[in-house]
Amino acid sequence: MLGKGQYGNVYLATEATTTKQLACKVIDLELAMKNLSLQSAGNASLQRWESGMRVAHQKKKILREIKILAKLSHVSSDVGC
Repeated sequence: MLGKGQYGNVYLATEATTTKQLACKVIDLELAMKNLSLQSAGNASLQRWESGMRVAHQKKKILREIKILAKLSHVSSDVGC
């Protein structure tokens, strides 16, 4: 494991076809929903939402992070790898 993110852990992985090393973030959706619920608990405006609306909003935030991560590509140098 390389580290932890807000919604999951980051691992060192090797791409099977190219053997290129890369970072792979594994998102724990249950943990992500729990964390988002805890974050919104102290927000008065979010507390007024119906629970179904809050869950939809939380899922949208998680899916947004997944889409952002899917677009990432970083070429690393050999230094420190």
